[in-house]
Amino acid sequence: MEFAAAALTAVSSAVSSAAGAVGSAVSTVGSALGIGGTAAGAGSGLFGGFGSTIGSILSGTATVAGMLGAQQGGQEQARSLYAQAADARTEQDIERIKGTERRDSLRRSLLQTFGERDVAAAASGVDLSFGTAAVARNEASRDAERALSMDQSTEDFRIARLQERENEFIRAGRAAKKAGTIKAVGLGLKGGASLAGRG
Repeated sequence: MEFAAAALTAVSSAVSSAAGAVGSAVSTVGSALGIGGTAAGAGSGLFGGFGSTIGSILSGTATVAGMLGAQQGGQEQARSLYAQAADARTEQDIERIKGTERRDSLRRSLLQTFGERDVAAAASGVDLSFGTAAVARNEASRDAERALSMDQSTEDFRIARLQERENEFIRAGRAAKKAGTIKAVGLGLKGGASLAGRG
């Protein structure tokens, strides 16, 4: 889009130069034929004014094209960043599901292990309500709780990181959109000043 704007500006300059040259040629021919300075001057003014008008139109078109390109570029970049933020949000949901599945699997495994121990102890006639067997069972239970707690903490940490990443992408997207708008406004002001200078 910026390349197109530059091209339109170049065409504008070329048209203005050509119009000036035509006006000058009319003045020269008028003088040679004895038409008089007034007619020649009128011809030069006519073509000069036409060239200036065309140049202004092309310059204005280039300005508008540049503004649209800047704004669209900012919006495209913002959309890309917002899409990455959505991906980070999806990863959070996936992490929660995986964490729940891990802990459920761990609980099932522990229950099976405890059940097998209890059956073995009962078969051997060991009383699980006191003594070494009770202590071992309590320690195993505490170890299981620690393992579940550590897994939950790991999940919370990962989700927090993903939330931070999501927020960063959202902030970057807003900044890109704002930057595109600011650039478009700047091009508009510059183009307006250029047209006023042609005045």
